[in-house]
Amino acid sequence: MTIRRQYLLPNCNLIVEGLSSQDESAADRPLLAIAINVECHFQGRQQILSGGKAFIQNLTAAASAYAQEYLSGLPRSQEPQTEEDRVQIQPREGRHCLIWQPGSKGQAQPVEIELATMELFDLVEAIDQLAADRQTLPDLQLSLEPLHRRHRRPEEPLTQRAAPLAMAPPG
Repeated sequence: MTIRRQYLLPNCNLIVEGLSSQDESAADRPLLAIAINVECHFQGRQQILSGGKAFIQNLTAAASAYAQEYLSGLPRSQEPQTEEDRVQIQPREGRHCLIWQPGSKGQAQPVEIELATMELFDLVEAIDQLAADRQTLPDLQLSLEPLHRRHRRPEEPLTQRAAPLAMAPPG
């Protein structure tokens, strides 16, 4: 039996269909352990992004890394993705460009979707809800690691921080 979970937000819908790896009659809400089809679509857009396990892993990694980079202003390294269903998000003229390279569908051309900031953060929220749902894809891991303090941009330029030391009387 196919299980379907939906994460619906005002600007983004994430739908996961899959199979359970346990006896479904034993649980009120069966565990969706194996992703068969994942769909992501944005309100007012005809294009539906879809794929399987590789797609959701790549979408999760790309959206998480991009959102962290966008919020912090500091570049983050992207995790390597599988060759199938590659996903990238890049800044483009005040918006965000989601680029999906379908691997198994036989399409050679990547699909590009321009996202407003609200659409981007609805996508991130849908992924967060999926990751927090322990009854859906429990093996899906978000690798969220804080940046070390040394990567943080200083609040004052180095010249202003060093000036008091240079002006101090020898002691």
